[in-house]
Amino acid sequence: KMFLLVCVILAVVNSIQGCSCPASYAQQQICDAELVIQGRIVQSRGVPKYGPQDKIYKIFVEKVFHGDKAQENKMIEVKTPLSSAACGPVSLTKNDKYILTVNQYDNAFSHNLCGYQKNLKDVTPELLQKISTGYRKNCQCEIPYAFGPPVMNPTGTQCGRAPSGCDYESLCAKVYGKCKWVGSCTASTT
Repeated sequence: KMFLLVCVILAVVNSIQGCSCPASYAQQQICDAELVIQGRIVQSRGVPKYGPQDKIYKIFVEKVFHGDKAQENKMIEVKTPLSSAACGPVSLTKNDKYILTVNQYDNAFSHNLCGYQKNLKDVTPELLQKISTGYRKNCQCEIPYAFGPPVMNPTGTQCGRAPSGCDYESLCAKVYGKCKWVGSCTASTT
């Protein structure tokens, strides 16, 4: 019995220390980010300065969709966690291009699995349009976060939970003064 109790306690502690991402949709991740970039992965390395739990990616920024445009056509270093408790490990392939959300903490750029990350070769023209303007243009539309209470009666600025047909990269947009799911989403009331 004592062994079983210890196992249960360890499982609970481990789940408490695990990663929990509040954003359920790409739109939320992009709206919440300080910087949204298209970049090529040049190099990755562990850096003792930040501890054994982190990895640094050197990224050449080809395009800034949102944020400090001065970062465009420059090399930046982005700190990522290796620990699952810190929402890692982030895995980016050298020489591949990605769309990434990046935030800044203590004068260092950072990204973890709660941010948006998509290999450019998997980005459709429709998705690229959402990333370039669609999501940011509609940040005023509220989407419930994963750990928030459900929106029972959405107002004009709320989309509520996504109906069937919506996916992680669906768009909640203002149409005729009311926020609603659009595109592949097929709801008329949310």
